[in-house]
Amino acid sequence: MVICPKCGRPVSGRARSCGYCGESLVNEYFSQAQMEEMKPASVSAGAIAAMVLGVLGGLALLAALIFRLLPLFGFWVSPTTDVRWWVITLLMTILPVIYLITQITLRGERFSLFPDAVSLFCSVTVLSMTVQLYLMQGTQPFDGPDAIPYLLTLGCILIAVASISAILTYRKSE
Repeated sequence: MVICPKCGRPVSGRARSCGYCGESLVNEYFSQAQMEEMKPASVSAGAIAAMVLGVLGGLALLAALIFRLLPLFGFWVSPTTDVRWWVITLLMTILPVIYLITQITLRGERFSLFPDAVSLFCSVTVLSMTVQLYLMQGTQPFDGPDAIPYLLTLGCILIAVASISAILTYRKSE
C-alpha cells in the first residue's frame, strides 16, 4: 500500500494513479536524481563533426594502405618487401584501425582529452614526414601509386582537424 501524495488515502502499491482523486503515482517511483541519470547525454555538434572528420581521415589512411598493398598483388611494379617495408606497412595498418575503432565506439562522446591529444600528435607527425619526403624525393619512397602521399596528407589533415575540433569542444561531464 502507498499513500497518495494529494489526498492522503491508501492506494494499492501497483496502481499507477490514485483511485480517489486521480493523482498520478508514477512520478513517485523515480526520484529527481534518478530521472537526471536516465536522461541521455547530449553530444555537441563539434564532437559529432570531430567524429565524422576523424572517420573520413581514417578511411583516407586506409585507402593509402590499400594502394600500398596493391603492388603485392601485381597491380604495379612490386616493391622490395624488406623489413623496413613491412614495418611501415604495419604502422600504416595499426594506427588508422585503432583510431577508427575509437572514433566509432566513442560516437562523439569524450571522457578524456588524452586520445585526441595523441591522435593530434601522431597525425601532425605523419603529415610533416609525408610532406617532407614528398618534397625531397617525390613519390619514390611510398612504394606504389602516386595517390599514396596525397591520401596520407588528406587523412592526416582530416584527423588533425578532427582532433583539434574535439579538443576545443570538450566538456567535462559532471
